[in-house]
Amino acid sequence: MTQYTRRDALVATGTVSTLAVAGCLSDDDADEPNGSTGTQADGTNVNSHVETVETFQLGGSLSRPEWIQIDDRTGLVSVAESPQDIAWLVDDPERVDGLRAWLSETDFDDAVVLCAQTVGPNTCVNELAVSDVAVTDDVLENESEPQTAITASIHAVDTSEEREACGEMITYPAALVRITGDDLPSVATVAITDGWGETSEVDTTSGLLDSAELPGFVQPTHDPQPAGVLECPDDEVDRHPSSDDDDVVWGDSDDESGVPQLALRVENPQFDVGDDSGGSVGRGGNDREAEGDDAAAALEFERGDEVHVRLWNVSSETVMTGNAAKYNFEKLTNDGWQDVRVGSDDVAFTYTDEGVLHPPGEAFEWTFELTEDGILEGYIHEDRLTVCPELSAGRYRFSYWGTAGRRTIAVGFDLVE
Repeated sequence: MTQYTRRDALVATGTVSTLAVAGCLSDDDADEPNGSTGTQADGTNVNSHVETVETFQLGGSLSRPEWIQIDDRTGLVSVAESPQDIAWLVDDPERVDGLRAWLSETDFDDAVVLCAQTVGPNTCVNELAVSDVAVTDDVLENESEPQTAITASIHAVDTSEEREACGEMITYPAALVRITGDDLPSVATVAITDGWGETSEVDTTSGLLDSAELPGFVQPTHDPQPAGVLECPDDEVDRHPSSDDDDVVWGDSDDESGVPQLALRVENPQFDVGDDSGGSVGRGGNDREAEGDDAAAALEFERGDEVHVRLWNVSSETVMTGNAAKYNFEKLTNDGWQDVRVGSDDVAFTYTDEGVLHPPGEAFEWTFELTEDGILEGYIHEDRLTVCPELSAGRYRFSYWGTAGRRTIAVGFDLVE
């Protein structure tokens, strides 16, 4: 194993400015090493576009991040366009000495701020060294067109002194890198070397998770048959508004550049689909087995079954959505998709507009029992809504419309007699 030390970092960056005591994560589960903030000027590979590179060390955390589950990935890097975008590394900047001031000094309109994290074998690997920062033409592939990007090298650094004892725990050091200069691109591709000396290329557009590998499915593979029209005997109620079909995407939602951001999947805890299914379903305790077409079989539910829906942030950046209550629970009818819920007053259909920030690899989860009461249990307007008429066989759709300006994202499944 090749350890990259602080001395190596000084040599690699060429020159180092005055070092000041900076913050580290005050994570109850993490070591709390002193970090450093400094301006690096690598005389060999910083080209005319780059003026300064300033690194704020966040220290090492013991909390296992989502990206570590991806084979051959030695770290994660993303672009922060505001202080809120660092939430996947630091949930509360006030807990990190000096970070609030560092962020307040950052002009996010003129500077590019990279959030970077890697992994090391012990608690002494708690800093990142940044070198070879440049703007390179035609280096990043985007929709088959070569794209100009910031390029850099990042190494995990062992900060231990000679004979210093290090905690034998896997550690995840992180840092923020502020790059200033002229005509800087807003994307980057970085060679990240972890604490074992393994290196991989990581870019800010490739995303954290591969949507094709997520557990669960998007919808059954066969075409559905509409089932009548939902009518409620009570004339005093209104049906919950449904999603506009023209605004609905199934399973995956990209940003305006075509980069995947959100993914929605439906799982059936009653089934356990094998690893070769193209998308595993089930979490144990199963009493039925999927046969034949796994997607079709696993997405057949019976009354009283649980249905599990999960929204993922598959990107490498923090993504904002609305709250978790902004969804429709719909059935396909001869009049199109209709929400199964009805309410007797306007409050039943009122939602607040707060934004929720999701770090890479995280978002919302919902679990419903397929009964009239089960669909409403725990909902914010549970006491103001009713499922009417009773649930019956057919194709159902869960659509999350709280996507903060993106298209509504949906998954489908069948309820059988």
